[in-house]
Amino acid sequence: MGPTSIAALLALTSIPVSVLVARWQARTALAQVEATSRSAIAQAEATYRAAVDAVEAKANADREQWLRIQGVEACARLLSAVDALRSQAMPSFLRDRGEIHGAYYMVEAICSTEVASRAQVLDERCTDYIRGFHEAPAEREDLWDRVRGARQEFTRELRAYLGGDA
Repeated sequence: MGPTSIAALLALTSIPVSVLVARWQARTALAQVEATSRSAIAQAEATYRAAVDAVEAKANADREQWLRIQGVEACARLLSAVDALRSQAMPSFLRDRGEIHGAYYMVEAICSTEVASRAQVLDERCTDYIRGFHEAPAEREDLWDRVRGARQEFTRELRAYLGGDA
């Protein structure tokens, strides 16, 4: 076998080896592209999840703020109705009781359980006062003292709920 034959044989064997090397390089490049693609998808999903979480947190914070504002307004309505009750020359069971009870239901629906339970006691004391308004002045004053005490407890619990001093 002469040098030309050996060169020809080497040339023939180098073609399949070149094809194998090219195929191996193509597989490696494809694996790298797939890994990069998976990494990019994972990053996009993480970014999306973070954005959704941020929007949900903002929506929850806005909802809590709205509920707090509505709760304060409901409590103010209840306190206003109680204060108006005292100034009545002759409280009307239907009108005044309805106003106080309606305000109580708003407090119960929106505020914390603690505030709602104090509002319930205040509502009950106001009902007792309205029912007993025709009693003797001393008994009526005793009923109003119970309303006043319940109002103070309600106000104290409301302050605690709002984060103020108790």
